[in-house]
Amino acid sequence: MLVSFKRSVYKMSAGLNLAGLCLTLVMVLLVVVDIFGRALFNIPLQGSYELVEYIMGLVIVFAIGYTQVRNAHINVPGLIELLPAGLQKAMQALVSLVGAAAYALFAWQAFLKAGSEIQAKTESAVLAIPKFPFLYACAFGFGLLALVYLAQALAPDEVEESNEAEIGV
Repeated sequence: MLVSFKRSVYKMSAGLNLAGLCLTLVMVLLVVVDIFGRALFNIPLQGSYELVEYIMGLVIVFAIGYTQVRNAHINVPGLIELLPAGLQKAMQALVSLVGAAAYALFAWQAFLKAGSEIQAKTESAVLAIPKFPFLYACAFGFGLLALVYLAQALAPDEVEESNEAEIGV
């Protein structure tokens, strides 16, 4: 059951990462259209900076879960490597549980912030885009990262490179 939970979480994080990749393409197209419009016709794309700013935030939170799946976050070796293998696994599980708790807290706070942004009716300055959908997306991305950490704590990876096979990449 834990393995199927982990596989499902890993597949969701891969899917969210793919959505982030598509958003990166949209962001690049916005920048290119803005540059060519400005250079060739002296007509900049109104609000492009604002859109790129919002999309960049989504790209980041959509990719962090998959980055953890791939064990690609910055890792500083230290004293844990000097411990026996069993104790190293226990410490890794503890670190994963702390990560799960921290990112669950981030998700919760982003969710609460989105609710307050709905009540305040805050919008972007140029295009008047409501801010709350982006905060809900951030909450989802952080929540998924928390689930990735939880899955790794409950069902640790046996081999670092086995993650690709588990998510079907």
